Amino acid sequence: MRVSLERARVLKGKLVNVTDEGLTLRLAEAKPVTTTVDSRQVVRVHEIRRDSLKNGTLIGLGIGAGGGAIWGAAQDPEETDFTRSAAAVFGSSFGAGVGALVGLVVDAARVELVLVYERSP
Repeated sequence: MRVSLERARVLKGKLVNVTDEGLTLRLAEAKPVTTTVDSRQVVRVHEIRRDSLKNGTLIGLGIGAGGGAIWGAAQDPEETDFTRSAAAVFGSSFGAGVGALVGLVVDAARVELVLVYERSP
């Protein structure tokens, strides 16, 4: 959870308990710390959602394999030790690995904030 407080303070952590008086969070720090915040200080609460790593990896794998196959097929057989089809297979395999890695990294960096609560003005 991401809790925005008055005076532009922000707390990030796991929600432990909610009462009429406040929220209790286990803060996301090196050493886990639990803190309770007065509900009158809370301005907004967002849920932090991370994207599944599988879809980005598969999309990157497909794009990389296709791009690598095109690159491999475009190589001149006179200048390489591969036939055109072998170069396409090699390029596809290499491209698939690179594409999957890039897709995984991009998906891991993607975070969505979903508004759960907002105090009325």
